[in-house]
Amino acid sequence: LPSLKRLNLSNSYSDNNFDNNFDNNSDKNKNNISRLENLSNLPNLETINITGNPISHISGLEFLPKIKDIGYIHLKSLSKKQIQNMINYIHEIELTIDDDDILNISILGPFPKYSFKINKHIKLILIKNLNNNKYETKLLVDNENFIQCRHLFIIPSFDKNENNSKNSIDDFSDELNYSTESIKPEDMGLLPEEMFWGHCSNLQAWNEHNYDTKLLHRSLAFPLLEKLTEIGDPIAKKVFKEEIAKRYTSGNKNVQEFLKNEGYLNYLSKIEFESLKK
Repeated sequence: LPSLKRLNLSNSYSDNNFDNNFDNNSDKNKNNISRLENLSNLPNLETINITGNPISHISGLEFLPKIKDIGYIHLKSLSKKQIQNMINYIHEIELTIDDDDILNISILGPFPKYSFKINKHIKLILIKNLNNNKYETKLLVDNENFIQCRHLFIIPSFDKNENNSKNSIDDFSDELNYSTESIKPEDMGLLPEEMFWGHCSNLQAWNEHNYDTKLLHRSLAFPLLEKLTEIGDPIAKKVFKEEIAKRYTSGNKNVQEFLKNEGYLNYLSKIEFESLKK
């Protein structure tokens, strides 16, 4: 079974190529599959034929690295929400609709090696870049690619008794004078999987602390908070302007310049902006 390349679950007589005694109209000879899942024991699958089945759910494709084609799904058996959920899960698909209202899904892939959900909007995936054959961590917002996480900032431990004025990721990165574009994960002895879980840990802490921008580098914290505000995340809508004002008044010079140059101060009203000068 692990070497199986083509899985035919079709209810079509011609696709199954059964003998002449096969009764295509007999319910006992038909599959009635509504969920396509639990296929991790078939890692070499390339095609799956599910014609004639009332498929409404697909999952586990990340365990099928060689999958190329899944066909066919009858649109009439799906609600709009089910179709959208399927599209959101697969991310990169080609949809072909023929005259019989059949949906053919051609997998462009690849699928993530790991996936970690931060909250209802944010998810991180570890996925192979087909251009360089290396795994990369990507951040998705509502299942759409938001940013590729290239750099992992790790706060070093320090003596609590020391007089330490650093209270944010930005303070540490600026003091260490990170030239992030020149630092590669392999230079730090980190595997892509370790980088991925490091990013997950950072984003999870950020989420648990109500999007405190001190816990992420400014180049990620504010664009992500801005995006979450745009899509209506209630916590983001509540703290977005507060974080801008707070970090502009208490952040270091580089944070202040970033907020100014990237236009985040424009989110504040004239009264709110004037209050920052007091």
